[in-house]
Amino acid sequence: MKKHLELLLIGLALVGYGLLHLWGGQLLTVALLGLATYYFLSAFQRPAPDQPAPASPPGLTTIILRKIGWIGSSAAVVGILYFLRHWPGSGPLLAVGGCSALMTTLPVLLQYLKSQDRRLLMAALRAVLVGGLALALFSQLPPPSHQPNGRPGAPPTGLPATTDTVPA
Repeated sequence: MKKHLELLLIGLALVGYGLLHLWGGQLLTVALLGLATYYFLSAFQRPAPDQPAPASPPGLTTIILRKIGWIGSSAAVVGILYFLRHWPGSGPLLAVGGCSALMTTLPVLLQYLKSQDRRLLMAALRAVLVGGLALALFSQLPPPSHQPNGRPGAPPTGLPATTDTVPA
């Protein structure tokens, strides 16, 4: 059920992006926010009772890496949404989300090699895809404009508002 929900939300996001100039903007927003919520809530989910118990309980490092990976993926998806909708604030979300999702990939892959658990391989693949896309979009952001007083188009502090007067 969870895999189907994730695939449905990704499909809706792709359709929304394809129809972005018609009415797809709302569909894209709902789908990506739903996917981000799904990823965020997955960080706090416990294993289902019908799944086989692992040979040993997960250590603290595994639990922390899992939370960082899911929450980082959630932040990366929100950053992707902000980037596609041209909303301010996409840069920090893309950078933090992409880096945190990608930094959990190597430990998860090493754990997969020890246990051969397919869920770990899928989690690593998800982190590479979401984190890689977030960092690729981050590299496409324009450099920040250096406005001394924070308002675009405002004159720098200490200079007159108009320069059309001729000094005496």
